[in-house]
Amino acid sequence: MNFFIEFTLIPSILVILITILEISILKDMFKTKNFKYIILLKIAEIIYFLAIINLLFFEISRFEIFFGILIFFMLSCIFFFINDFSNKKNNMKEIIVNFVFFLVDIVLMYLVMILTLSNLPSM
Repeated sequence: MNFFIEFTLIPSILVILITILEISILKDMFKTKNFKYIILLKIAEIIYFLAIINLLFFEISRFEIFFGILIFFMLSCIFFFINDFSNKKNNMKEIIVNFVFFLVDIVLMYLVMILTLSNLPSM
């Protein structure tokens, strides 16, 4: 039960709270109306979190499946950026703000991976 609380329930609650904070910042400070990028990134972060747990506690071969799904979500987010910009669905300000949040999320996921994997014992 402690494993479930420490490694799944508490981080899931934190991800939900951070998502609410990000959406409120985008809505209030930047007057953004389109949140599909944030939703895609949050799905990618949850998959990334599951991949890290899987890498630490279970078979490493499953990590590749989760990592492939993560890459798919990131590429689909970039596709939506390009598609919305070419179809003029969003103005330039919204594209820039969402792209900055996209880059910050990718950098944070990469730093979490480095911190997590550096704490593993060497064999």
